[in-house]
Parts: sequence; C-alpha cells; structure tokens
Amino acid sequence: MRVVSWNVRALRDDRSRIVTVLRDLHPDVVCLQEAPRWFRSRTQLAALARNSGLLYVCGGRAASGPALLVAMRVDVEQSAELRFPQHPRLHRRWLAAAVVRMGDRRIAVASVHLGLDAPERVHHASQIRRRLDQWEPDGLVVAGDLNETSGRPAWVRLSDGLVDVAAAGGLDYATFPADRPRSRIDAIFVSPGIAAAAVDPRGAGLDRATDHLPVVVDIDVRSFVVST
Repeated sequence: MRVVSWNVRALRDDRSRIVTVLRDLHPDVVCLQEAPRWFRSRTQLAALARNSGLLYVCGGRAASGPALLVAMRVDVEQSAELRFPQHPRLHRRWLAAAVVRMGDRRIAVASVHLGLDAPERVHHASQIRRRLDQWEPDGLVVAGDLNETSGRPAWVRLSDGLVDVAAAGGLDYATFPADRPRSRIDAIFVSPGIAAAAVDPRGAGLDRATDHLPVVVDIDVRSFVVST
C-alpha cells in the first residue's frame, strides 16, 4: 500500500502538475493538507481525484483543509472529519480520517495539518492517536504537515508510539519550501507493527507543483504485524 502525503496549498499553483505527480506515484491513499476549503471545494477535490485516477473520500472544506483520496482498489470502511479543540484566536484545526482495508488488515489513516502555535501543536498531536484508536484498527498511519521540524515537541509527541518512516529509513529530506527545501516539516508516521519504507519522490517539476514536496511511504501489507 503506497501512501502519499502532500500539502497542495489549496491548488493555487500548478494543478495539472499535481495531477501528473499523483498519477506517476500510483498511490493507494493520498493525504492532502491545505486542500481547497472555500466555495465549491468538494467539486474541486472530486475533479482532482478523478483526473488523478483516484476517489475523493472526505475532508477539504469539511475538515478545514486536510483531505483523503484513495485508489479505486482500496476498500474504505468508514471515514470522518474529526475536530480538535479550538484554541482562542487560532484557526480551527481538524483531521480527515478513514479506516481502509488492505487484505485482512484494517488501517486507520489520518491527514493532519498542525498549526503555527507551538503549544497548540503539542495539544493536538497528543490527541491524534486517541481519536484514531477509537476505531480499533489493526494499525495507524498519520500523515501531514506538522509545521515544525523533527525533535520539536509536537513531533516528539507523535513519535511516541509511532515510527517516523523517513527518519527510520534514512530518507529524511527537507520538504519545504519546494523550490529550495530547507526544513523537513512533513512526515508519515506508522504503528511499530507496520513494515514500511520511505520512497524518494523528488524529481523534475516538483518545485513548480506547489510549495511543499510530497512524502511517500510504501507499506508491506503481507508482513503486517499487529501490535499487542
């Protein structure tokens, strides 16, 4: 199962190049951040999914940015937009989440976009696993834009009980800004029982698609080990 996480800046840049990249990557699940969330946002996401050979699942305007797309070969058991507590004077944050089935395994996948306020990021990061564990999946995949670099508090909080796949595999390249990447603020985390490997998507044209580079992870469902 291939998971792609990508902040697409409301599709304000090169939408056709985003479609090309998604088609070339052949993802099973796409976790978007900063998906369109204004007028006709669902229509825009459905069109992006259709042009990329994918299906729209949830999110966008309903989740204030995060969204999920899947390939037609992926079974989606349930999906939801889950709201974080709102901090005073800060933008409302949500996560877009779904339970997908690959083989006989149920995996909860979430697209998240943490905020610019450091204490709020930690607070929200501490809630993600609790929200997803309510579905009692066999494993978790949390993907998104954390708005901070590895080693910072929210990143550490997410890493407690989950694996930062890129760091574990030595492929922790900078993801922002796309034209001259300096910071790794985007990542995919998985349950320890999930065999996963990061894939390097960097290539011609990625710097013109949007202002973040995508993160790509392959999960070997055949060797999936359920944590007990």
